[in-house]
Amino acid sequence: MNRSTSGCWTCRIRHRKCDEFRPQCKECTDRTIKCHGYGPKPDWVSDESLLKAELTRIKVKVKHHVISKRKSNAARDGREAREAREIQEVPPQTSRIPESNMSFRESHLLIHYLDYIFPLQFPYYVDKPQFGGRGWLFWLLMRNGPLNQAILTLSALHHHTTFALQADCTERELIEYHTRALQGLRQALCQHEADGYPADKEQLLEFLACGSSLISLEIFRGGTGNWQPHLNALTRVVNSMSLYSTRTPEGETVQKPGGMENAQHFLIACLIWYDVLACTSSSTPPKINLDIWLNRDIDLSYLMGCYNWVMIAIGEVATISARESSDIERSLQAPSVKERLEVELKKLDLCTESPEPVAVPVSRVFATAALVELHTVCSDLCPVGNEVRDSVERVMDAIRRIPERMSLRGLTWPICIAGSMADPDQQVFFDTMMKMVLNNSGAGFTNCNTVWRIMKQCWHHRKDFPGTPWNWRDAMASMGICALFV
Repeated sequence: MNRSTSGCWTCRIRHRKCDEFRPQCKECTDRTIKCHGYGPKPDWVSDESLLKAELTRIKVKVKHHVISKRKSNAARDGREAREAREIQEVPPQTSRIPESNMSFRESHLLIHYLDYIFPLQFPYYVDKPQFGGRGWLFWLLMRNGPLNQAILTLSALHHHTTFALQADCTERELIEYHTRALQGLRQALCQHEADGYPADKEQLLEFLACGSSLISLEIFRGGTGNWQPHLNALTRVVNSMSLYSTRTPEGETVQKPGGMENAQHFLIACLIWYDVLACTSSSTPPKINLDIWLNRDIDLSYLMGCYNWVMIAIGEVATISARESSDIERSLQAPSVKERLEVELKKLDLCTESPEPVAVPVSRVFATAALVELHTVCSDLCPVGNEVRDSVERVMDAIRRIPERMSLRGLTWPICIAGSMADPDQQVFFDTMMKMVLNNSGAGFTNCNTVWRIMKQCWHHRKDFPGTPWNWRDAMASMGICALFV
């Protein structure tokens, strides 16, 4: 390079071309040597011995910088080479990237589930970011386990019934995904029964989520059967969980809910919902201990749109109904349940929150329907003649108070209970409503048509045989079905 005549004094004595950056040039700073600036000629430049000493110091500094840079580059190159080898050595089966094992069709079906089917399953779900939203669900879906296959089955069924495109291909998909999901669920259940409470919480949550999805599949097919084995298996697992979930290990402090805790709360809430409402068909008390979960961690109001006290009351009605008519406790419990329902219903009417929480109108419908069920199954304890009719009228009024923006599809249980016991002048209301619900939701992907058939069976029988008691259970028995109203 040509000697600089206008650059810094360091570049001049080194015979380097200076870039003349100020206050210090890059030629010097890049090599970590002192830049002597652009001012008047320093005295030491004219002193040969001092100039030679400065040049020696600069050469040592530059040499040290070059060596350090080479070592740094070598270390970086070695690190990158090791990382490249490690990436190449990772076995393909341990990759957690879902795209490697997921077809475009499967990706499409999973997104279709999140966008369209989840809102059908949980029409009154209120997303709360502080509780983690649905991130846990997406995480479980990406594990490519039995839940993944169950969701693919649901999504493929919705495609099959809604669009009716390539029916043969979709039918094969349904069978394939459903079979894989059942195999995974059966495998997990066998392991649970052999080993007891699983140490792997992720596996446990996936098992609960997969089983819940398979119950949903049966509901969307009409909900007339095949859901009982799944629910029985899942309630057994939840009850075994409760033994471990009701206490904090000694020496540990209670932590704020994390991702898996949020997932557990959601899934157990879903199973409590299924378990309690299934009692209406099975004539049995709830299998899950509601006191353990609903009085502690689980809040059904933002998950299912119904306050805990409503589900507890419906569970108590089921317990009363399952007892012998001579049971003394039965005669004491029924009036107590009725009184608590009435007190809580009055509280709902006093709600002044704006906007009104989703759980207020939904809970009102379910609570009034619980009164219909109580007066129907405990008619000997509620002798007043018009109690059932008046309670049905209250359900009708509660449904009318549901905001137009809210779907009625999540009200299958109260509609079936109240509609089945409706008098002829009340039946038009339920008949018209069910036609509207079916037109809006599609008759091929719902259990609403099953509910409608049960109601009409009750109406026809009471018309043909006036004065004979005939409710939803009698109708299902005559139809040879056991329906789940969710």
